[in-house]
Amino acid sequence: MYQRLVCLFISLTALFLIGCSNEAPKDFDLGQLTRVDVRETIAQPENEFVIAERKDLDTIREAFNAVRWEPGAMADIQPDRKAEATFFYTYDENMPERLFEYEVYLKDGSISFQSEEEEEGFGTLSKEQSEKLKKLLFKNEGVQVPESYVAEGYIVKKTEDEIRVITEIKKEEIMGNQEQIDFLIKEKYEGKGYVFNLNKIDEKAKSSLNVGQRVMVEYDEANFSAPVNANALKARTVQE
Repeated sequence: MYQRLVCLFISLTALFLIGCSNEAPKDFDLGQLTRVDVRETIAQPENEFVIAERKDLDTIREAFNAVRWEPGAMADIQPDRKAEATFFYTYDENMPERLFEYEVYLKDGSISFQSEEEEEGFGTLSKEQSEKLKKLLFKNEGVQVPESYVAEGYIVKKTEDEIRVITEIKKEEIMGNQEQIDFLIKEKYEGKGYVFNLNKIDEKAKSSLNVGQRVMVEYDEANFSAPVNANALKARTVQE
């Protein structure tokens, strides 16, 4: 009986230790950065490549440590060139990598970052640090991205492929059902705001958008209709 109890205690202890070892750390340092995937979102062609050499990762670590972040901020910039960068962090060889994604903007020789993490937000680099990163993150010379713009407001209507966003409307005005909201728009906000096509937004982000949310939408060139019609390039909710 005693031996069985000892065996049971050892088994439970082992399970507890395994469970603890499987917990991912909450913080990741740049020393755990093992790879950066880059996709230049340029007119033609889009260029994809991987940065994995030690000296290149050291350059990225040094520059990234110097980024000045504005937590919760969203970029309002028309860059000369643009890329998407995915940072891969490995904290344990037996566990999956942790991924962090950034929009990277190059404007007048300076690099800035838009993070999906609320605590980072929008970050900027000095021109000196930007110079070190330009050749790593932007391989194609002389090709510009299409202009992009940013709008912030409340979603007042959503269909399968579109959302309507009104910047002037107040939160308390859209607390009713859709019929009440439609009536208010017709009476007070006819022709106001934006209708964003969501075909360029991934399904996960699209499904997270709902009427009543305050959102920030990055969009491409719009037509001058009323309301304005444009293609959404990126959309995220704004905490209030």
